[in-house]
Amino acid sequence: MPTPTGESTRAERPAQPLAREVAEQVAADHGVCIRPVSLRRTNTATGAIEVIDVR
Repeated sequence: MPTPTGESTRAERPAQPLAREVAEQVAADHGVCIRPVSLRRTNTATGAIEVIDVR
């Protein structure tokens, strides 16, 4: 139950899931890797740089 100011109480906060746990669960639910490796690819013709996440 939120307080009159709309914030959670000190007792309620530890019961809430951590953001990392939520992100991992969402990734698992959608079948994506939870720890992708970021690679930078440069197009030699145009010089455009693109960041790609690889499993």
